[in-house]
Amino acid sequence: MPETARLLAEIEAAAACIAPWRPLHTMIAINPLQGLEDLPFEAATAEAARLFGGRPWPDAGMVAPALADGRISAPVLTVAALRHGRPELADPDRLIKALQHEVVPGRRAATGAAADLDRLTGFWLAAFLDQGQATWAMPDRELGFYRAWRRLARHDRAIPERRRIDQLPDDPAVLVHQRLAGLDIATREGIIRAHLVALPGWVAHLRWRVAEGGHHPWNAVAPASLLDYVAVRLALADLLGGTL
Repeated sequence: MPETARLLAEIEAAAACIAPWRPLHTMIAINPLQGLEDLPFEAATAEAARLFGGRPWPDAGMVAPALADGRISAPVLTVAALRHGRPELADPDRLIKALQHEVVPGRRAATGAAADLDRLTGFWLAAFLDQGQATWAMPDRELGFYRAWRRLARHDRAIPERRRIDQLPDDPAVLVHQRLAGLDIATREGIIRAHLVALPGWVAHLRWRVAEGGHHPWNAVAPASLLDYVAVRLALADLLGGTL
């Protein structure tokens, strides 16, 4: 398999856990666990919490009123507690206390260079994926996200070492290969997935745009690509002095 095709396959495999999202104006519900449907529900929610952060189940503030007004009945609570091997949680008071003191799994909020990386990536994605709302459209979007970013980001004073951007390869696949050279497949995929799940909302929309292809009118103006996204992330991570 040619190297670029192999890289695209790696990126697609790493992104599979993120369900494609349509724009909000379409009003079409999407199962956020769509990319994890091969797992049992409880395992899928736990994996989603680990990857994306957030609470995959109701907290004490939601459960307490539901118990009080009978939306969660005592028999249902007992069955659930026994099924999970926690018979003590059939007692509503003990359940609420347990929920109040639970440690919710999930990744921590980004800080330092990682937070800067997320902020800058989101800033440039917003400009690239604009659909006519901006008064001044981002130039060169027809070149793709990476190449358009490479042409313009040298003027972004929020990027340290921005003068080095001129030295970056023109081809996003070449940049990704350079950054991940010498790593085994599992490590490469782990790094790629970490960059994808860092901004799951943006990536979900990119996945939808990629799937739409030529059917989406804005893809002619700003062609979506997960490869471009990963290339920009890896380039910015290096310019910000962070890790891969």
